[in-house]
Amino acid sequence: MIVDGVLHPSLPHAAVPVRVSLQDLAGSERQSKTDTQGHALCEGQHINRSLLVLSTVVSALAEGKAKSHVPYRDSKLTRLLQDSLGGSAKTCIIVCCSPAASNAQETLSSLRFGARARGILSNVQANAVVSTPQAKLATAQVGW
Repeated sequence: MIVDGVLHPSLPHAAVPVRVSLQDLAGSERQSKTDTQGHALCEGQHINRSLLVLSTVVSALAEGKAKSHVPYRDSKLTRLLQDSLGGSAKTCIIVCCSPAASNAQETLSSLRFGARARGILSNVQANAVVSTPQAKLATAQVGW
């Protein structure tokens, strides 16, 4: 769920664009555990592919190399999360784990993902949009 809005600070003629993005990332789909077939199997494969690309993006961002390629375009999920992960945003990731012994491998994988995500450093800045009478006149002349 993505909600866009505008926060009006106490500064006159200024507004701060705001976006709240909530994403529930379902766990990976193991065919051997779920015994899925047909369309559900294909859907599980797409989920796994998206989660793999997300893991690749998180790893690239956590390394912090300026010239490293971050493959945001490789999945719809990473395109949706691009502003949250690599942009100028405050991001919180909650990792849910199962205490069951049968889910030990998935739990370990989730915790490793969380540890990598924790290594992402972002430069959070407020993007203020100043709307003075001169700016309104200029945008009206341009036709925006």
